[in-house]
Amino acid sequence: MRSTYKIVNENYPYFITSTIVNWLNIFTSESYFEIMMNNFIFYQNKYKIEIIAYVIMPNHFHMVCNFKELRKAIQSLKSFTSKELLNLLEYNNNETVLTEHAKKKLSIKLNQITRFGRKGIFLNR
Repeated sequence: MRSTYKIVNENYPYFITSTIVNWLNIFTSESYFEIMMNNFIFYQNKYKIEIIAYVIMPNHFHMVCNFKELRKAIQSLKSFTSKELLNLLEYNNNETVLTEHAKKKLSIKLNQITRFGRKGIFLNR
């Protein structure tokens, strides 16, 4: 996950989009969907994020939320969720997605956190 989010004013709600690398359809099974939902709930409680709205699509999610330390919370949410999704993919032996992820991973610097999603945070005024 990249950690360069441009947060202009933390007093406004933000529209956040995170896309699975290569637009792979991950959230098509209930177990993968549950990881995302459980992490939304956990981080909502941990960071007291105000989640105004969200939608989870097969290969990405959108969220409108508000929080004073939004950058830190979203980085943590995406990093932890990526690791959980990859662990479940490995456990389920999902060769198709794991192969695509491995191909993409070769182009990412070795010192970065395992990246399973793409970034996107936009100010909603």
